[in-house]
Amino acid sequence: MFSPDARRSFVERVDERFLCPCCRFVFTGPTRFPCGNAHAFCLACAETWFDSSGARGVARADVPCPMCRCTARGSGRSVERDDALEAALRETRAACDCGASVVLSEASRHYETCEITRAITAPRSGARTPSTSRRRVARDGGRGNDGAASSDADVEIDADEIEADETDVDEMYSGFLCTLCAAAFLRESGDLDDDAQSEAHNGTSMREAIERARLADDLPDACYLDSMTAFADHVLADHDEPDAHSPDVCPICVSLPHGDPDRVVADLYEHLRRRHGFDWTLYAPDPRADEYEILARVMRDSLRDAAPRVNADD
Repeated sequence: MFSPDARRSFVERVDERFLCPCCRFVFTGPTRFPCGNAHAFCLACAETWFDSSGARGVARADVPCPMCRCTARGSGRSVERDDALEAALRETRAACDCGASVVLSEASRHYETCEITRAITAPRSGARTPSTSRRRVARDGGRGNDGAASSDADVEIDADEIEADETDVDEMYSGFLCTLCAAAFLRESGDLDDDAQSEAHNGTSMREAIERARLADDLPDACYLDSMTAFADHVLADHDEPDAHSPDVCPICVSLPHGDPDRVVADLYEHLRRRHGFDWTLYAPDPRADEYEILARVMRDSLRDAAPRVNADD
């Protein structure tokens, strides 16, 4: 794993004027719109905007700028390469974490070959993780009963023997136990002491009973949800009840790399509705991704979604 310094994104060392407002990386083929505000984008980003605007067969001067929405209709001006910006890119360097001093006009080419830069900023469809049973992750998460990393032979993974596969975020952080369902199941089973029987799902005795049942594999499959989104949808659809509106630890937040297992939200149901009521994994397929990668993905998707439709007859 790279040191904290090595994980700093390459773009942090690049002046803002050399970064495309859309993809948030160094310009490649900077293209200036005739909006009068000197707004420029990478050629590929500009083409995405044109395609999303339905601008085939339409004078490109009629297509509004992605930033200010101004057009140059009737002015005789058109979209063109920004030669001055390209010249500045050829004359400017930035340091990469690999130790190279990179000419900005070659940044994209360096980005394709530099393992450090690529690991930090390259858009990924998913992280390479060991193949793991969803239920195993749900039940012990690779940890022993005392919370320490398990060293038992049946859960120990030898890195040299791992066969990595591409998994998405739901597979990385899958297997969420619904303690509301688990508590209801244990109450119906009658295998609870009086203290637990009278408690809500988040009571001390009930939590201990749920944990014992989880470790003993006594809970039915219906208590486990196989993804973040499925868990949130399940609680919002099936548990709009007083217990769900009580203080609790959010298992989705805990599953994230920065998650705090001791942080209690005041109202679990409302927290899920407000914080996890949409599929954020569309924009962050890998929660461990660098913030610049996530920002670039959101900007690209926003560019496609926001493009106005331009007709030749307008």
